[in-house]
Amino acid sequence: MPKLAVVLLGSRAKGSYKKYSDWDLGVTRGSLPVTGREFLRMRGRVSDLADNLPRKVDLVNLDAAPEWFLLSIDYELIFLVGSFESYQYLKGVLHGIKQCKAGKIA
Repeated sequence: MPKLAVVLLGSRAKGSYKKYSDWDLGVTRGSLPVTGREFLRMRGRVSDLADNLPRKVDLVNLDAAPEWFLLSIDYELIFLVGSFESYQYLKGVLHGIKQCKAGKIA
């Protein structure tokens, strides 16, 4: 079973963050997507852990993200922790979506 990968995305991954920018974290499990129920548990746990942090932490289920959101990722995600295999799978999915949108593959 593929294991979870956690990536940094958003302005902090792009290098365009400001002093008070939040932290955007994405989760993926590659070929076996994170379920809605699993994600809700993760998000609740992250929210509890981040309560005392000076910046907001947003968690995104990249396995369930809409195509428009995935297409908006026009920068390199930063792998933080977990399964590098699941991270590589996600990178392949992102590449495939962009190639399809550009009409390079059917």
